Amino acid sequence: MKIYRDTKNKGAVNMAVDEYLMLQSAADNEIIWRFSGPKNCVYLGYFQSAEQELDLAKCYADKIDVIRRQTGGGAVYSDSELTYSVCIPIGHPFLKSLGVRESYEQIIQIIIKGLKQLGIKATFKPLNDILVDGKKISGNAQTRRHGVLLQHGTILMDVDVDKMFSYLNVSDEKLRDKFVKSVKSVVTGINHILDVSLSFQALQEHYIAFLQEEFKAYKPEVLDLTEALKEAASEKFVDKYFSDSWNFKY
Repeated sequence: MKIYRDTKNKGAVNMAVDEYLMLQSAADNEIIWRFSGPKNCVYLGYFQSAEQELDLAKCYADKIDVIRRQTGGGAVYSDSELTYSVCIPIGHPFLKSLGVRESYEQIIQIIIKGLKQLGIKATFKPLNDILVDGKKISGNAQTRRHGVLLQHGTILMDVDVDKMFSYLNVSDEKLRDKFVKSVKSVVTGINHILDVSLSFQALQEHYIAFLQEEFKAYKPEVLDLTEALKEAASEKFVDKYFSDSWNFKY
């Protein structure tokens, strides 16, 4: 097992690295984890239309990157969170089931156990959310390609719901205000719960140390994700995550 420590990256780089590591996982028949973060981007779900979902004029004005994921789900503005991704070869004995719900739960329970070690009691909400006191703290998505299951997700830290939804395409201001107020009541972040705020680096190191202990039977190797790997991933998928034909294809 490999565990990669990464920095915050542009959204396109994060998506390219995820897919690049899927190929590495398949070639080595090895589980690969990565912890990273986004920089001012909106991630679109695979099947979504940027024009329909987003206020593109505001995205452009604020220099917010618009990136389509290879996984489904909804559009989300990403900046203040820790993100994880895990690549697991199909058929690897670690996977208890290939069922969508079952595999989501198996992986999400690992993230929940890491939260518990911080003193945060969280629960799994099918299909792919993590809740704390009824509020969403993590969303997750999955795809299966290259003979590998990829699951990636967020662990929200400092949630700015007003900013988060300012880039979504809600034309009626009264409706937007009502929607934002509703979301504020059902979304939370690590630093809205803990007595002492955690930095991105501190939360990342917590999860790396947790996985090292949790999976010591797999002899995890902790590595810093190099700029060379990011460049290789970006070059390999330059016509995908870095192109309008991919990001605006619907």
